[in-house]
Amino acid sequence: MIPNEEDIREYAKYALKVRETVQEEIGKSVEKIDPSVLNEISRSATLPIGIWIEQKARQLNHNGIHMSADESKVEVEKLFARFDLVENGGYARPRKSLSQDDFILLKNRFSELGYEYQQGKGFVKGKDSQIR
Repeated sequence: MIPNEEDIREYAKYALKVRETVQEEIGKSVEKIDPSVLNEISRSATLPIGIWIEQKARQLNHNGIHMSADESKVEVEKLFARFDLVENGGYARPRKSLSQDDFILLKNRFSELGYEYQQGKGFVKGKDSQIR
């Protein structure tokens, strides 16, 4: 995947911010430092652009639009209805077995919304949060 120009610009702003933070912290702890060491630390502290863009994409829904909490809740409700899900102990799981294709689709949609699947338990938003 080749990143688009907007993603590259956003990444450049992110990388500059990381570099400035690293320079600030190193400046606090050491009076003099080799500039090549500073460059290497900054470069290693900055995520490669592909990883950064992938993380950004995970924060967006399947249409590429950032979702508010209310929109996210509506999407979860749609998934509950479409896949006949129930909530039990903070975990969402289907009432009946799903086909492999449906399960993958459900898992991908929940993943896009920030949920994770735990084997034998179901989908959960966060460690102690409720699913809906």
